[in-house]
Amino acid sequence: MPLISIIIPCYNVEQYLEKCIDSVYDQKLSESEFELIIINDGSTDRSVAIAKELFLNRSNAKIISQENKGLGGARNTGILNAVGKYIIFLDADDQLVLQNYFFLKNCNAQIIQLASENVLNSGHVISSYHPPNITNIKGRDFWLNHEIMPSACNKMYLRTFLLDYSLEFKEHLYSEDIEFNSRAFFYAEYVKVKNQVLQHFLQTPDSITRNNCITNRRKLFGDLFTIIKYLVLFKEDKSKLLEDKRYFDKIISDIGVGALYFGLRNAIEKSEIYRLKKYLLDHKIPIFTIKYDNKNKNLFKYILRIPFAIGLLKIILKNESSSDYR
Repeated sequence: MPLISIIIPCYNVEQYLEKCIDSVYDQKLSESEFELIIINDGSTDRSVAIAKELFLNRSNAKIISQENKGLGGARNTGILNAVGKYIIFLDADDQLVLQNYFFLKNCNAQIIQLASENVLNSGHVISSYHPPNITNIKGRDFWLNHEIMPSACNKMYLRTFLLDYSLEFKEHLYSEDIEFNSRAFFYAEYVKVKNQVLQHFLQTPDSITRNNCITNRRKLFGDLFTIIKYLVLFKEDKSKLLEDKRYFDKIISDIGVGALYFGLRNAIEKSEIYRLKKYLLDHKIPIFTIKYDNKNKNLFKYILRIPFAIGLLKIILKNESSSDYR
């Protein structure tokens, strides 16, 4: 059994794929120690042809083709076909950072949280996420007490853990990582945290959360609202302790305030923004009392309490660009 399964969803990513795959084979791992699974999610460009060319002399790579199911659906197919002890999700426009994976020796953590860096095409690092080193912590405790980046791509997941708890991604949903990880960290009793960079995330202007397509922005707002509804239902079903409630309240409040701000900065109807705020308050999500990791959100929550704040902010912020929800 290989130590690692690396899953790369592919949908029309021909311009990025070669560098991504090269970064995988540059790792200090023998081909017997890892497998590479490309999920062709209905690509219509040369992505599959490029992958086949790169895999000609590789014994540990395979391509699985399916009708388009979105990023989440492609990752789910990867999970079901993986055989490695740990799973890494790698997006085709990103790259693995060279390392030897010695930290996996005798490790049975359900989730390994690692560092990551956001880079430009030039390789210049524009921002980064660096967690503290922690040998063993419960997932809920880590999320409650430390800053977290909800991406699924700066983490390693014990494959049997994902299968045991039927953890899969929602299909055709933007920002699916935060919904997935909210459940994963809730169940995880053993999380290892290591301040070691796992991936470089390429910051492309045409990504879903950064491009100027109003259709995509409206879908993102709607999907964030959908994620909130999923997590409210999950909270109501699974919360047995006060700590469980605190855990979900922190996550849902963070998504909620972020979505409200996103809606105000973009062409989202005021009625939809009011509807989201009402939903959060009706379900007793403490958006006004949570202390957020982001200082701008802490300021924004106070402004939201002012009568007619949404109408005023909509006028002030309507021409500004969107936030990055990666």
